[in-house]
Parts: sequence; structure tokens; C-alpha cells
Amino acid sequence: GYNGGIILYGDNFSYKTNIIKEIIPQLIRDLYQNIYLTDKNEIFKTEIALYEIYKEKIFNLIENYKSSYINNKRSEKGKIIYMNCNNEDEMEKVIKYGMDNKGENENFEKSHLIIEMKIYRYDKEKNLLKCGNLFLIRLESEIEKDLNTSNNSIHSKKIEIEDTNNKSMKYLLQLILDNCLGGNSFTSLILTCSKSEYQIETKMKLFNIAKETQKIKNNPLINVKAVTNSEPFIKDLFI
Repeated sequence: GYNGGIILYGDNFSYKTNIIKEIIPQLIRDLYQNIYLTDKNEIFKTEIALYEIYKEKIFNLIENYKSSYINNKRSEKGKIIYMNCNNEDEMEKVIKYGMDNKGENENFEKSHLIIEMKIYRYDKEKNLLKCGNLFLIRLESEIEKDLNTSNNSIHSKKIEIEDTNNKSMKYLLQLILDNCLGGNSFTSLILTCSKSEYQIETKMKLFNIAKETQKIKNNPLINVKAVTNSEPFIKDLFI
């Protein structure tokens, strides 16, 4: 029922995508190992979305994914496509397809890559539904952060995405980042530097971002609500 976020930001050609590929197998393995060990009275559902944001467009990287699994349903929430994954193998295949798929976006290396997992946990006896979101984000834009601190707490912050001209796309990114930075989430920020001796000023900016983000205090809470198994939402979610 907790939210989590892993954000990668840094120089171009500093292996951000490769780092994500290294994280994913362990993340999936840990996720499903915990699911398999839970009480039999609990039902789980995992969904995944892979998409890129470049200027005013969203590119769904799993839009054309075809699966031989009968229960591998797909849903659309807004402009984002989610795929239901029933086990570790299914999720690995969906992610591999999405990571290998450049789609119609010719600016793959300049896009924000977002991998979003939704984990639903329904306790049939207690009629409680928990929902956790996990984001893996590769940011490719310049971010200006105005962090005002007092007594080691964050009172206000501003995140501007300079190369995102469309307001709805900017809002989408801010919605994701606001939840991860100073919000309801366990978050790790990974800053990457290339080996190049050039752009020293950019590297110093990264170090300053690292220093500022250490001051951010998140308040992760369990996302839980009481439900009944007769609600259409529950039936649609788990049937």
C-alpha cells in the first residue's frame, strides 16, 4: 500500500537507461516473491505502464503489445495504457517489449521515460483495498528547483520542465514528481555524470541538486480504503 519512486537524472550518455535495466529484474523478483508469501485471503493484481513524454506528446510503449496469456487484460486511464501482469515472467516480457520499442518517437534519448507499476492488494476477510504506485523515471530535461527550507522541512517547491511546452504534459510530469519529491512516497534519486571532462558547470549543478534533495522530507502513508466485494470497481479489478 505504499508508493515508491526511483528517479534518474543527469548528463546525456551517462547510462541512465542501462541503470534502469539493471534495477528492473531485482525489483520484479522482490515484488512477486512478496506476493507469493502473503496470506491466502488476499488477492493481488499488478498493472504496468511504459510511456515516454516528449514535448506535447505521450508515447505509449506497450500500445501494440500482444500476449498469448488469456488474463493479460489491458486498460486505459486517460492517455496512459496499463497492462495486467499475472506473474514475474509476464511483467518481464512487457517491460522488455516497452524498453526495446522506440515507437513513433524519433527523440527517444531526449524523452522522459516513465515505468509505472500499480499494485492492488485486496483482503477478502477485512474488505480492505490497498494500492501502491511505483515509478521508475528517467528525466532528460533541465529541472529548476526552488526549494525553500525552514527547520529542515520543505515548505514550498517549484518544478519547471523547460523543454515541455504543453501545459497538460507539464502538469502530468509535475503530478508524478510532486508525489515522489516531498509527497507520499519512498523515493530514491540517482544522479548520473558522464566521464566527459566538459560541462563541469552541469556536473556542479547536479551536485547542488543532490545536496538540496537531501533536505526533502517525504511522508509515506499506506493507501488503504474499506470496500465491499460487490462494488463494480472491485469486480472489474479482480475478475
